[in-house]
Amino acid sequence: MYTRSDDHIFFEEHIQPHYFDILKFLTHSTSDEWIAHDVVQNTMEDAWKYIKRLRTYDNVKAGLIAMSKNNLKKYYKKHSPEWLPIERFTEPPSIDQMLEEIIMATDTFDKLTEMFAMLDETSSRILILHHYYKVSLRQIADILGKNYNTVLSWHNRAIKKLREIA
Repeated sequence: MYTRSDDHIFFEEHIQPHYFDILKFLTHSTSDEWIAHDVVQNTMEDAWKYIKRLRTYDNVKAGLIAMSKNNLKKYYKKHSPEWLPIERFTEPPSIDQMLEEIIMATDTFDKLTEMFAMLDETSSRILILHHYYKVSLRQIADILGKNYNTVLSWHNRAIKKLREIA
């Protein structure tokens, strides 16, 4: 049986280090820093609340990402559309900024920047959310307010174009 002190140590060593990764994921998902901060706080509260379950996970970060996705859905359900301007969902974050954060330390940065510059921002955003952050295409469709088949088509075209470029 774990004590409260053990839980505190586990939280500091295995959960808290992922705070900024979750915040970055939510910022890219929502294009709204305020919503991202609100949801990441709710996620950290849930992590403490369900710490015993998180202890059993092989990949704590994946569990926290799943929690943050659920908290983001709850946030959107709680706040009516008139509280959340549509621009927040449709305006993608800067591709240069996302690429720099994702692959800052690699030698392929220049090549990827060049390849992603040939894509439109929506396609780049879909690829990054889906392949880097492991967000399902259905969830991306919800985030963008688009039909799932449209997002699937954009994703497939972007992959095809990247293969042609490479």
